[in-house]
Amino acid sequence: MVAPLQSFVTITGAAAGAKGSVQLTLVVGDTLTGRIQDMRQDGQGTIRLSNGSTMNFQGNTALQAGEQVRLQVMSLEPQPTLRMVSSESAQAAKLAFDGQQSLARAPELFTKLLEGAGLLKGEGGGLLVGGAKGGLALANGQTLAQLLQSNLSNLSVQGLLKGDGTALARLLESGSKQELVEAIRNMRQAADGVRSAEGRSEGEVASLRHALGRMGDLLAMQDLLPRTPQMDPNSAILGYRIFWLNEGGLGEAIIRRERARGGGEAEDLTSVLLSLNMTELGMVQANVQSREGYIGINLRAEQELALTALRQELATLRQSMNAAGLPLQALELAKLSGAQIRAERAAALGLDGGGHNTGFQAQG
Repeated sequence: MVAPLQSFVTITGAAAGAKGSVQLTLVVGDTLTGRIQDMRQDGQGTIRLSNGSTMNFQGNTALQAGEQVRLQVMSLEPQPTLRMVSSESAQAAKLAFDGQQSLARAPELFTKLLEGAGLLKGEGGGLLVGGAKGGLALANGQTLAQLLQSNLSNLSVQGLLKGDGTALARLLESGSKQELVEAIRNMRQAADGVRSAEGRSEGEVASLRHALGRMGDLLAMQDLLPRTPQMDPNSAILGYRIFWLNEGGLGEAIIRRERARGGGEAEDLTSVLLSLNMTELGMVQANVQSREGYIGINLRAEQELALTALRQELATLRQSMNAAGLPLQALELAKLSGAQIRAERAAALGLDGGGHNTGFQAQG
């Protein structure tokens, strides 16, 4: 009887290598490495082991020809049975699952990290720099804010409101894979090196470590998400970025191409959704759309303080964009709840209400 998929494979036969006979001795507990040579829909396939021998097996239909696997010998009687220790497809599935969960939880991850850095408002309105509970230190002596600022792209909200789009353009275009790999490694090393501080429980410290690990997942999504097939044929994610705000805070940018209805005919538009978690102004969202050379901007904020600050900058933003030769067709400002802002973000990413990315499903 075949054991559950992705847990065991049962050997049904063995064949010699192409260059003469190769004897293989199986010992319970041993680990074997090999590569899937072929895989059929009925779950039967052939593994070519590292010593050149091949073995037929029955078990895992999710495996793909060409991928590397590690197997552990579990028993020899009544027939050899091997457990799948790891495979490339299983690792990819886990990465996909971790990535989609991190995408769904990004707003709360940002809040957790800003709180851990002592950069959220206290009850009296002042910033909790160091915090009433005490800031959390990293093993290398950096503060959490320094870690985020040095490993993420930096963006100025004031610059954007004054019509300076060069920093945003650089943000959307920048980033080498080598820099990305280093930033992910730094986040995960920092997660391992978080130290307790006075007034912080072990649960709080563990939660912050987890949040830093998830930030590594979000950094990885900058490369992976634009290459992910989308379920909606009328929308495609062109880019994804997370960044540090010079004014204090964290944010993300989602760049999309959409098919919209205009004048009775379908037409393309490009949009950038900026979701900001700001230390002073709370959650702020900007949806910038470009269609046929015209720009439309929708600004939304959760707090009245943020609305007032944005309202004071609207005239400057309009003048700056006109001076830059960017015709502003619409400029709107509205107050929305945090739940509405998160729902807009989830829709842009293709996340359903359960927090799953409909265009980025892990294969079992």
